[in-house]
Parts: sequence; structure tokens; C-alpha cells
Amino acid sequence: MASNEATLERMLQKVIDLWKVTDFRLVPHASGSISIIAGADDILAQLEESQVTIGTIRGSRYVTPIKGLVEDWERKLTLFARTLDEWMTCQRNWLYLEQIFTTPDIQRQLPSESKLFQGVCFILLIGLYIATIGSVKLMRFLKCTLGNCYSILVDWLVSS
Repeated sequence: MASNEATLERMLQKVIDLWKVTDFRLVPHASGSISIIAGADDILAQLEESQVTIGTIRGSRYVTPIKGLVEDWERKLTLFARTLDEWMTCQRNWLYLEQIFTTPDIQRQLPSESKLFQGVCFILLIGLYIATIGSVKLMRFLKCTLGNCYSILVDWLVSS
């Protein structure tokens, strides 16, 4: 029994140690205004593997001595997964719209929406460095705002 508990502790410690040394790289975007996530596929694969390991540990009947720590890491990984998902969606939307809203013609034709988009750029610049539950809400807000910019752009293109 003690051997099984020790095995679970080692499995958990491997997950913890892995995340202590994980390099979450941000690289400057060509525009120079914000940084974007690089190597997200590697992070996603590591995240999925860690979640599976934590699930395996949590499902063991020998988890009792480390149950609190396992649940804590499960919450951390879930929060990180949600944050990363929102961040990547926001980043994809921004990368698409950035090419459009930085052109002088669009800025002239849609001045208030261009300012709104620039506001999103400023918030992204600040928000990318926040790693709390607030960042999930922030990324959802930015995703919604970018969606509004996109809808207005589509309406404008249809009416032109």
C-alpha cells in the first residue's frame, strides 16, 4: 500500500516539476504592438498529458494522502487550459483583423471601429501578462469585442 502511494506521489511530482520548468514563449508580432504565443501545440500536448496523469492519480484508491494537492493541481491545469483556449481564440481573431484594421482605407471608412480595435490591441498588450481567472474573463471580453469589429466590418463590406 505504501508503495502505491509513493508511486502516485512520484507521478504527481513529475507533473509539478514539468510545469516548473515549462517555457511559455511569447514572441513579438511583426507589427511590434503585441506579443503572441509561440509553440502552443507543445504546450497543449503537455497540458493534455498532465491532465491525464492527474486524472489517473485522482482515480486511484491510494490517493487519500495527497488528495488535496492533486485537486489543487487539477484546478490549476483546468484554469490554465481555459485561459489558454480563450487566449488562442482571441489571438487568432486579432491576427486576422489586424491585417484589415491597420489599412488606411479601413481606418478612414470605419474610424470608430478602428479605434475600438486599437483599444483591443492596448488591452491585449497588458492582458497577455495576467495569469489569473480574471484573464479568462478579459480574453472572453476581447474575443467578444473582436467579434463585434468583425461583424461591423462584414456589414460595411456588404453595404459597400
